[in-house]
Amino acid sequence: MPRTLTGKAVASQWDRPEDWRDSKSVPPAKGCALSTELLVKRFTISATPAWVAAYLRNPVHYVNLNPFVTEVRDVHRLDESATFTAVERIKVLGSIRRNNLLRIEVSSDADKCVAYDVTAKGGISVRIETEIAEVDGGTQIRDSIELTVPVLVRKFAVRQARAAQEFRANALMELASELG
Repeated sequence: MPRTLTGKAVASQWDRPEDWRDSKSVPPAKGCALSTELLVKRFTISATPAWVAAYLRNPVHYVNLNPFVTEVRDVHRLDESATFTAVERIKVLGSIRRNNLLRIEVSSDADKCVAYDVTAKGGISVRIETEIAEVDGGTQIRDSIELTVPVLVRKFAVRQARAAQEFRANALMELASELG
C-alpha cells in the first residue's frame, strides 16, 4: 500500500488490480481538453518477421520494451491476443516517482502487425502499432504510436512516448543482433 510523506498508508482504487478491469471508464477531469499525437519510427533489424511478431506478442517481454515499465502481471491469454497490467514507474515533479497502472491488450495480424492498446487513468490512451515486413537480411519495422492525453500533460506524455519508442527500437535491434 502506498505511503504519504508522513509515512501513513493510503488506500487508492488503483492499488487493487481487481478494480482495474475497465480503465476506459475513468475519463479525464471534467472540462479537460484532449490532444492526440502520432509518433512514427522506421528501422530494420536482422531477425525474421516471425521472431519479431512472436517476441512482441508475448506480454512478458513488454517489460524489456519499455524503460518505464517495472512489472507485468495479471496476464490473460486468448487466441491471438492477450490482456495484462503493466506497472509504469514515472518521475513527476522532479525526482518524485510514482507507479502508474496500465491496462494493455496486445493483438496481432499473423506476422504482419502487432498492436498494443494501452489505457491509463485520467483518460489517457495509447495505440502502438508495429508493422512488420520482410526485407533482404531481416525485417523492416514501422512503429507508430497514437497518443491521446489531456492537454495539460501533453508535453510530458509525448516526451515519455518518444523515449519509450526509441528504447523499444534499440532493444529489438540489440536482441536481434544477439540472435546472430
